Amino acid sequence: MAQRSGSRLRIVKDIQLGMSQLKDGDLPAARRTFERLVDEAPDVAFVRIGLGRVYYQEKRYQAAL
Repeated sequence: MAQRSGSRLRIVKDIQLGMSQLKDGDLPAARRTFERLVDEAPDVAFVRIGLGRVYYQEKRYQAAL
């Protein structure tokens, strides 16, 4: 259980990192963060929302859907 909660905590921290990168305008770093998270936690909605926001900022509207 402790390992599982540690994993979830790391995912939350990485989501916060990606959002901070997005806010700072570092789209390549935010994209890498969220693409990695999609592989690690595909069922976490905030991960897909973050990646969609990156794609939207990059004007990759179809990918953002």
